[in-house]
Amino acid sequence: FDVIVTDEEDPEITCPPDISITILSGACDTVVNYPAPTASDNCNDVTIGLIDGPASGETLAAGSYTVTIGAEDNAGNNSTCSFTIDIAETSPPVFDCPDDITVNSDPGTCEGVATFDPPTAADPCSDVTVTQTGGPPSGSTFPAGSTEVEFTAEDEFGNTEVCNFNIIVVDD
Repeated sequence: FDVIVTDEEDPEITCPPDISITILSGACDTVVNYPAPTASDNCNDVTIGLIDGPASGETLAAGSYTVTIGAEDNAGNNSTCSFTIDIAETSPPVFDCPDDITVNSDPGTCEGVATFDPPTAADPCSDVTVTQTGGPPSGSTFPAGSTEVEFTAEDEFGNTEVCNFNIIVVDD
């Protein structure tokens, strides 16, 4: 008679810990290296391979990545592990902020209507949202004197920059 021994035990795999990296100011990506995962098995050699996500040594943009690694023994048993790579980009957007705007008051009043285009902002690494965060909107009636208007730009990574300018109403 024959005695058949089968291996039904999955290999044990250990992934590197989660990784958090901050990109240097002014850069939009970085090379990410991580230690090789390790694996062991009760009786066979183990093959380790990348299943999903970036390989060690790749250049990655800011964001969050999941890396999944697999291990398989000679009997076909397998297991996986995963870890995350979080890459932060901390450069704020750059505003093209206007100079102060001067308008004359309307005849017979101490106020004037001022219109202005919202300032623009850019970030080389992501899209930017510009929102008015202070002062009356364009087309409003402003009192004589100086009124501050404020806009905030925010990129996809939560970095912000503020632009302030004044609407100056001169009573003629």
